[in-house]
Amino acid sequence: MVETRAYPIRLAMRALCQNGPAQRWQDSARGTRISGHSPGACRRAASDVPKPAGFGTQGYRDPSYLEGISAPLADVVVAESANIDGGPASWIAANMHAVAAAIDSATTDQPMTVAMLCQWQGTLVQGSPLPSRYVGTIRDEQGWIGGSSPLDAALVTPPPAHVPGLLNDLVAYANRTDLDPIAQTAFAHAQFEIIHPFADGNGRVGRVLVSWLLTRRLALIAPPPVSARMAADRGGYLAGLTQFRLGMHDLWVDWFADTVTGAGNAQKSLVTELSELQERWRFQIRTTIGAQRALRTDSVAWRILELLPRHLVLTPKIVVRESGRSERAAQTALEQLRRVPMPLRR
Repeated sequence: MVETRAYPIRLAMRALCQNGPAQRWQDSARGTRISGHSPGACRRAASDVPKPAGFGTQGYRDPSYLEGISAPLADVVVAESANIDGGPASWIAANMHAVAAAIDSATTDQPMTVAMLCQWQGTLVQGSPLPSRYVGTIRDEQGWIGGSSPLDAALVTPPPAHVPGLLNDLVAYANRTDLDPIAQTAFAHAQFEIIHPFADGNGRVGRVLVSWLLTRRLALIAPPPVSARMAADRGGYLAGLTQFRLGMHDLWVDWFADTVTGAGNAQKSLVTELSELQERWRFQIRTTIGAQRALRTDSVAWRILELLPRHLVLTPKIVVRESGRSERAAQTALEQLRRVPMPLRR
């Protein structure tokens, strides 16, 4: 029988005590806590993309990959640096900006709000063909998932009149601090996807919500690349959402906890790999530029080295903004580094 319930359970005031693997959720929470690394080393991980799954010789995949969106890495670089609208590359760049903004807000005292969700959606659909009246606003039309109409749909989403109340309930639940962080994130994400409050971009907004909650509740510098792990097991992800909708919450949280654990391990590997790669870069700089003239410890070149993992492309303007040095110093340092053979792999 097709599940078409339009009214998901309210979450905010429920205890939601599971009978399942509560200890595993706690273990997963501890497993995602990344400590002792620099923010610069994992800023790219903060964009929710682990290096092994996100970067390749053919192209770039971000959380949008769950929707089948991918683009050549060079196109994403151009879209990110030149603010070009339209096409998969710009959508991926917009996703990266939305995740970065969410992580920044998660590290402040600012609570989750419905307006914040709308802002994320507006950023994520930037450059898409979605009509402007659906951008950054809650849907005012009936929606469904699968099928040609609500009659043969896999899921009929809540009627528009119920969406504001359900979102207020979801936001209140996301702002609670008395729940297991992993279980809370699993519930909030699944609930958001059932509500489906926007005309487009719900999957991406729901995964940004995951990044926000994990960063906030686990006090992370950067959240683990959960979206990439979801994309690697799309069947398990969709089955888990269905199980949640049918009331089998333990099975969904169990799958989600495993996914977070795997993502945390991938992020730890990424941080280690980046640290080793940066050390090779330092050696190359010392042997190439240092052989010509001594570099001061506060040289802009060293600061650029810290910025490299955070940016797909570096320009003098970015270096000035991030380092506080003059444009002339930034241009000189970039030109020096351009002549240094920098290894891209360990």
